[in-house]
Order: sequence, then structure tokens, then C-alpha cells
Amino acid sequence: MSGKVIKNNWLEELFQDGGVNLFPATTATEPEATTPQPESPDTRQFTYPVLKHEPQAPEDQLRAYWRTLRNFFRTGKGGGLPRQGKQAACYPALLAPFLHARDTGLYPFWIAIEGSGSTAENKTIFSPLNTLLRKALENFGNEDPNAQILRDNLPRLENLIIKQLAQFPQGRQAMETCDAAIQELNQRLGLRKETAEAFEPFTRQFLTTLPPEGLLLPFSPDAPFFLLAQLFQLHARKQQQQLKQTIKPLMEGIRQLLEVEKAKDPASSTAASLEANMEFASTFLNFDELAAVLPTAGSAAMPEERLRRLKKLAETLGEADKTLGNNTAYLVIGETMAQASGFAFREHFPGVAVEIVPDKAVYSTITDRFDTKIKVFAEVLAAIRIAELEIEDRYFHDVHSDFFAHFNWTAFTEEELAICPPFVAVVRGTELLKSNLQDLSGLLASNRPVKSLVLKFDALGHLDEIKKDQTADPVFRQEPAALAIAHRDAYVLQTTSVDSVGLYHGLLQGLQSPTPAFFYVLTPDRQRQLPAEGLLWASGALGSREFPSFVFDCRKGPKWGSRFAIDGNPQMELDWPTEALLYLTEKEEEKEEATPFTFADFAAQDPDFDTCFHLVPATYWTDDLIPMHAYLDLPEAEAYTRVPFIWMVDSKQQLQKAAVALPLVQTCRERLDFWHFLQENAGIHSYHVEEATHQLQQALEAEMAQKIKDLEKQHLEAIDQAKEESARTALERVADYLLDLGPDTFAAVEDTPQASVTAPAKKQVPEAAQSLKTEAADAPAPKAEAAPLLTAEAWIESPLCTTCNECININNRMFKYNADKQAFIDDPAAGSFADLVKAAENCPVGIIHPGSPLHSDEPGLDDLVKRAAKFN
Repeated sequence: MSGKVIKNNWLEELFQDGGVNLFPATTATEPEATTPQPESPDTRQFTYPVLKHEPQAPEDQLRAYWRTLRNFFRTGKGGGLPRQGKQAACYPALLAPFLHARDTGLYPFWIAIEGSGSTAENKTIFSPLNTLLRKALENFGNEDPNAQILRDNLPRLENLIIKQLAQFPQGRQAMETCDAAIQELNQRLGLRKETAEAFEPFTRQFLTTLPPEGLLLPFSPDAPFFLLAQLFQLHARKQQQQLKQTIKPLMEGIRQLLEVEKAKDPASSTAASLEANMEFASTFLNFDELAAVLPTAGSAAMPEERLRRLKKLAETLGEADKTLGNNTAYLVIGETMAQASGFAFREHFPGVAVEIVPDKAVYSTITDRFDTKIKVFAEVLAAIRIAELEIEDRYFHDVHSDFFAHFNWTAFTEEELAICPPFVAVVRGTELLKSNLQDLSGLLASNRPVKSLVLKFDALGHLDEIKKDQTADPVFRQEPAALAIAHRDAYVLQTTSVDSVGLYHGLLQGLQSPTPAFFYVLTPDRQRQLPAEGLLWASGALGSREFPSFVFDCRKGPKWGSRFAIDGNPQMELDWPTEALLYLTEKEEEKEEATPFTFADFAAQDPDFDTCFHLVPATYWTDDLIPMHAYLDLPEAEAYTRVPFIWMVDSKQQLQKAAVALPLVQTCRERLDFWHFLQENAGIHSYHVEEATHQLQQALEAEMAQKIKDLEKQHLEAIDQAKEESARTALERVADYLLDLGPDTFAAVEDTPQASVTAPAKKQVPEAAQSLKTEAADAPAPKAEAAPLLTAEAWIESPLCTTCNECININNRMFKYNADKQAFIDDPAAGSFADLVKAAENCPVGIIHPGSPLHSDEPGLDDLVKRAAKFN
């Protein structure tokens, strides 16, 4: 066996530790390091499974087994995967390299608030730990040799931090955790004394580059709750800061208005009033004399109604911080969620008004709390607006009194909503579908900016209840997040707890949105038997399209496509993400096969789907057992004869084929259908785009075909016209020739039959001879007992030549090309009459005219003359 780092694997991007042995006898521990480690322990060694070849069973046994296998495929009866106690004895081959990975590259994550004080701008920091450490090291001490030691051992430091967090699922102060891990790293490295004396202060200084406060959260099924609690605190800090920045200048402005009005009161100028207001000056001022010389106030008094309004504003604004900040958030939780999760909500949500109510009352309760509290918040926000108008002297009673009398949350701006604490309902996914779906729809339709967090703890919902030795019928699973999108004005997030980055940003954006928000999150149930504490299970759910990630943000733009994003999914252009299946042959040859990761591969690790699989012994493997992804692509006529399988690895590190029952195959199709729905909404493989592209292509092809047809027609017309003109020219030449011949000429030709006669140049013929020319052309040849051999000149209509090389290839001495690459007859005597006839027959445009033979003794002359006649 050998070790190899898995390449181009979307799961590798999630898992920090990489692959480990599938079924180790004991849990591997990190070896002590006595020297700096130049190698990166990011990826552990992966032991290849082996694909063994087995001879096929006899034909009768093979047929009998396949009858049983096909029955299992159709009904799902008789399925089940082997187990060793409560642990699986085999595991999906694509997931096996990551079975014992401890954490992902997205966990633990650091969330912190940096900056304090009234003038400092709070800056949110959220980052996976490994990203944060690497970025910090990039900008720190690059020239220092200690930086290289730390860089080489950074993965080791991350592992030590994860170890420190093992007992703190709710998170731990980041600086405290990192400090303890740095101390342990220094002890483990065992550096030489002088090196250690330099390295230890370097690491201390490195810690100061990290945010001074914050929390490190490891992966756990409760990660969404811990993250939500931190976001509530973040919101409360920002709310308090924003409220103070808003209220302080308004309070000062109202105070000044009241002070001015108070100064207008004549009683304010009495000696007693002056002494009460300026008691500090009693040692050097005579208040009786001062009151006597002060002028009497001449300004008109403020209307009593406005004075009462200003005093009421001062009172309301003075209590604003208490009114709005009494609770950092309002959280209503369903009883089933509280009991099943076992999460201490009140303990981990300090400052939050937490209520646990019956499942059916969750949405009615959160709606009632919102309606009640928002009226109180509306009074504060109305006071802020009125105070701004009063200070700028723009408050008009006739205009504004009625508006603010009916002022409620529907008139809030985004900034005003951001000052209000969030209202969140928390429900278990099964209870939502059972009893809360209608109430959720009503809440979303009301457009109240209430948020809903729904957690799904399993992958069920695809099949009816699975009972032993009974058929599990597939069902079309409801998708609450898709239903939430139908309300159009809601922010919708669907993701898994594995994706800490997507979960953080999605929750943050949803909480900050002035619209309703629906968060649908898949997280493993701590009470279920799942591998790797559910980490790999949730990762597989994301990749297998069981629980794809997407965001719908109604504020992104007016176009539907701009609101939709699915970029949190691996290889989102494909139906299924492709993984590298690594294995050894019996000859220990390393093999790598690209294999799509389907829903069936995910389901094979989940005990709830055990009965949908059946391990097929290698002796019964045939070509009718095909990979799941290939089976899904088969036409219906072929599919019924085949059985799909996925690759598994058993405890002996051998590759096995697990046949998949039809109910699960239908579930794969259903998951793929939902994935296509998401793809199209995100603009990937859009039917309308592809259809429009196809129609445009057809239109272009039709236009091009018509152009070609028109050109061919024009070409044929040009050829016909050229032939007609050529025939007319040929007749004129023959007539000229006949008119110019005399009796002596014919006699000379008869005496010398082999003489070469060429047509003389056309001469000017008198008008009186034109009629003779026509008659000569039409008259039959004179009969004679010994007719002379009459030779007409061979010629080519060169302007119509297409440069096809046919004539040149027959006789390149007789035929030549002119400067325009068009053929002409250079030397008629350089070849035989047969060459001329053959060239005329092969010419694609029929522009070669053979004329008459030059030699009467050429073999086959009679036949050649007949063949040449139609070209002359």
C-alpha cells in the first residue's frame, strides 16, 4: 500500500486533515516533534483500497443470483449493508478517505468584534481559523527565520488549537485558546535552546497581530445556534452604538430649545431664579442688583402644545436606550426543537428574550411579540424623526401630527429597522412540515421583518417509512426553502452547518435585511449514529445534491436571476460533482477513475438507507451491473435490464459493488430534478437560453443555406449563358472559316490529310457576304466520293474556368494556366485527340471544345469524334 495526496477533490477543500485509514484499530495520535517539521501535515496518508478480480460464477448460478438481485432492485426487499456491532462494516468509497477527519478547513472559525469606544468604527471579523492564521503570518516577520519555523508548523498549531477546543462545543475565547496552543507547540518542537529562546517571543508577538477579542467555534451539530448567539451580540453592539450616535445630538438640540424657551419666562430673571441657576457665583455676584439691570424678555412664548411635545420628546429619547436595548433579540423556540436538540438556549443566549412554546404556536407567538414590541419601538423612532424636524424648525402640526399618529413598522427605513432588535422563530424541520407550514406562509406574506430558522437533522422525507423486508415507496419531498422563495419578498438561505462561511454570511445578511428571512439549515443530530460526528454526513449532503446550498435575496435587483445564487455548491455546472476514486489492482498498480458523487453515494453512509443497498459478490459481476450515474442516463428501454451500483470499501480495504434499489434510484432522479430547478433559477443550463440559442442557430443555418442556394443558381445561370455565348461564337467561327476557304484549299487538304489546319483570325467580311456566311453555316456539307479531313481548332472558354486541374492532370503539356489561373490550350499537337475528348468530358463546367482530330490514323477515331460532337 502507498500514500497519496488526493487531488482535485471538492471534499479535500473542506477537510483539513485529509485522508486516513478507513478502519484503524486505534485512533491515531500526533507524534511528538523534536525538530521543526518542514513537511506539511495537512493531509494524512490514504491507504488505497484494492480491486480484486474474481472468476465469474457458473452460468446456472449466475442466472439464479441475478433473478434474486433484480427482485431486490425492483422492490427493495432483502437489502441491507453489513455492520460490525453498531458500526458500518463498509463505507462509500468516495467518502472513505475522509471518514476519520477531525475538522474541516472551514472549522473552527473565529468571530470577533474589533474596536471599542464611541468614535471607533466596529469591524466584524469572521474567518476560518486556518485562513486567519495564514493571512496574519503572510504580513508578519517574513524576513525573520522564526517565521519559517512557524510557517512549517502552522498546520500543527491548528491541530493543537482544535485539540484545545475539543471540550468547548459552545466555543472558547480565541486568544486564550491560541495562547495555550502556542505554549504546547513550543514544548513539542523541542528546539535547541538558542532557537527556542528566539522562537518563543516571536510566537508571542505573532499572537498580538490577531484580533484582541473574539470567539473560536469548533464544528458541532449546534453550530448554527452558537453562531446565531454571536450574531445577536454583534447586532446589539452595533445597535447601541448607532442609537447613541443618533440620540445624543437630538437630546442636545431639544435641551437647547427648552433652555431658550425657559429663558423667555420673566420669572427666570428674578434674584431667586438667578441664584438657583448660578449658585457657584454667589461669592462675587449680587443677584438682587443683577436682576434689576437684566432686560425683560421680549420674545414671544412657545405655543403650549409644542412645549409639551418637546418635553415628551426629551423624555422618550432619554429612555430610548432602555426601550430598544432591553433585550438584544426575541427568540421563540418550538418544544420539539428544544427537547430534541438538548441545547441550553437561555444559557447561551444572554440578553435575549427566550420563549419555548408548543410547536403549533411558534409563528403565532413570534407574530404577537413582534406586533406588541414594534409599537413601542415605533414611538421611539417617531420621536427621533420629530426631534429632527423640531430642531430644524420643519415640524408642521397640520402635516406631521396625523402622519406620526399612524406611524408603524411599515413606514420604517432600513436604518430604523436596524436599530430594532431582531425577532426569530426556531423550528425543527419535521414540525414545520407537520403543523407550521401554513403559519409560516402567512408570516412571510405579511412582510413582517421576522426571521425564521428551521433546522433539518436528517435526510429523510424522500421515502415512506422503511420497514424490514418491505418496499420503501419513493415520495416527492417538500422543499420549504423553495416554498419561501414563492413569496418573492423574503430573504431565503439554504445551507449546511458544514459551510461555516456561507452560514455566517447568510445569517448575517438575513438578520440585517428589512424583509422577512427564512433560514433552512441541515445539521447532524447528535443522537444519531453518524460517522465523524456528522461532519462527513453533512458534507456529503451538500455535494450529493441532497441538500444543495442557495441564496435568494429579493433586494439584489429587479431581475429574478440576479437575486439567485448557488455558488456554495461544488462543481455547480455538473449534475453530480466528480470525485477521484483511487484504488490498487491485484498487481498493486495505482488506478484513478473519475466518478460522479450521487445521492446514492451519500445515502450509503446513512443508517436510515441501509436497506436500499445490497453488496454484490465479485463472482456475480456482469456488464448489466453499471454505475449509478450511467444508469440514470439510460433510456427507459435499456434501463429495465440493468441494475445500478455504487462503489463501497469494506473493512478489509477491498472495493465492493453495492446494488441500489429502485426506490433510491427514483430518489436520485428527484434530487437531480430539484438541482436542475436551482440551476435554471441561477441561470445555469437555462431551458429558455438554450432554446433561444438553438432557434438562433437554426435561423442562421437556414439563412446560410438560402445564400448557398442563391449562389448556386446564379452560378448555373452564368454557365448556361456562357455556353450559349460560346456556341454562338463557335458557329460564327465555323461560318467565317467556310467562307474563307476556296476550291484550291480543299484540294490541298485532300492531298495532305495529315496537315494541321488552324482557324485563321477572324476577318472583316463585306456586308454582301453576310448572307453567304449564314447560308454556308446552315447548308449541308457537299458530298464527295473522297471527303477531305476537315480540322476545326480546339479551344477553351477560359474566363469560365474554375481551376479544377482536371485538364492539367490529363496532359500538362497540351493544357496550361494563364496569369489568371485559368486554362487554355497551349499546344494542340502536344497530345492526342483522345486527351482533348477526355478533358472535355471531365471538365465540371463543360467549357472545353475538342474541335476536330489532327491525325486521321489515331486509334478509335470514329468513337472519339462521336463523343466530341456534343462539346463542339
